[in-house]
Amino acid sequence: MSADPLARVRQQLREQLRERVDARGLSAAPRTERRLRVREEALSLLRENGALLPQRDLARVVNEVSDEVVGFGPIEFLLKDPDVTEVMVNGPDDVYVEREGRIATVAGPEHASRRRELRATAQRIGPEP
Repeated sequence: MSADPLARVRQQLREQLRERVDARGLSAAPRTERRLRVREEALSLLRENGALLPQRDLARVVNEVSDEVVGFGPIEFLLKDPDVTEVMVNGPDDVYVEREGRIATVAGPEHASRRRELRATAQRIGPEP
């Protein structure tokens, strides 16, 4: 059993969104519109699936999946942090940020459990050498 009780909901939502949302059509839209459209579709899918989640969990799942579909997945929160001036990803367990001129390791179980998402994000950003 997964340590994260929302993992199954998140995975199902991610798969359904990728089937339902036209990524090419979204790519022409501004970033905020893409995110809004994906969030609306995610909420619609959760309603259709009969997923009953507390408001906090609902927001978390929708935001995380939206970050994966139109953002930069597991590093999106780092990119949104105004104190972070650079994000360096050398591997799924090897993530660094620069804050106030100092390099720091980003640690935590969140990154270790999201290897596939990080790999998919890296492939969207650029091809492997």
